[in-house]
Amino acid sequence: MQLHRTLPSRLIAVAFTLTAIIISGCTSKPAPPRTYTANTFSLEIPRAGHGFVADDRQLYVFGGAVKNGTSGSIEIIDPKTRSVQVLRNHVIPRAHLSAVWDGKHAIYLIGGLSERDGNVRWESDVEVFNTQTREVTTVAPLPFPTRSNTAVHIDGKIYVFGGNYKDWETNRMKRSDIVAIYDIADDAWSLGPPMPAGKETEAVVYEQAIYTVGGYDGRNGLSSMDKYLPGEETWSSLSPMPEQVSAHSAVVMENKVITFGDYENQNKTLVYDFTTDKWKEIELGFTAARHSAATRLGDTIYVTGGTPAPAEYLDNIQIFTRKDVFQAIKKAR
Repeated sequence: MQLHRTLPSRLIAVAFTLTAIIISGCTSKPAPPRTYTANTFSLEIPRAGHGFVADDRQLYVFGGAVKNGTSGSIEIIDPKTRSVQVLRNHVIPRAHLSAVWDGKHAIYLIGGLSERDGNVRWESDVEVFNTQTREVTTVAPLPFPTRSNTAVHIDGKIYVFGGNYKDWETNRMKRSDIVAIYDIADDAWSLGPPMPAGKETEAVVYEQAIYTVGGYDGRNGLSSMDKYLPGEETWSSLSPMPEQVSAHSAVVMENKVITFGDYENQNKTLVYDFTTDKWKEIELGFTAARHSAATRLGDTIYVTGGTPAPAEYLDNIQIFTRKDVFQAIKKAR
């Protein structure tokens, strides 16, 4: 594995300690899938803190916190037929991970807190789910495992931002400002310029730039919105959110960023306009939840799962069309 630039010493200790104790992944045989078509469109397994991503046809749900611990299942959702295909015990059970589609046939599962052999750990193994064969392989491990990170894909590279980790010297949780960059072709990690502050956040892509939206620094929710330009490796700040937001999900639709939920105000829905650099609150009828996950497929936004209270998990699939979003924006004027 190649790693460029210098990592903080404490994170190096975390990386190599975890890498040493984690079993190397290999190609796994997919379990025979079961198909569910229900009268109500919902997840088969209620969950929160899961990975959720779309390719050009389907929606994919990975892992997450569930009633009895951490899930290693995958749910493949066909939004046209509203069928849900479940692959049980198919990936490493982990929660608060990132799932990233490469624009072809692979989805990368990165970071999170995992459960294996009765042990809980910050997961370094990066699994790759092939959407055609349903096989799972591994690539170069994440060199500094984090939970509640956020990741996006641009031009053959995956950018991983922030998250939390355990400082082994103080035995306390800390928030990372690290930007890790995975080159898919080279199977190698490098570092980009750090975020302006260490945090758990949500990242989205708009016109080849990456934006981190809100988050949590270990003490407070955040209202900041920062812009990262991969080609120039620079950071800049945009208009902050109207209030602090954390434990949320976020997605881009046209020239807007829409955020769903908040740790305190769980039904909060905000929208940012890239053209005007302004925020506003809208009413979409979002079912209150923390740690939901959102993605967009075509002109429709899907928000899945979440938790409204400790040890309570949702199975809902919330659907918001382009018409829904822009009508809500118009009403909010």
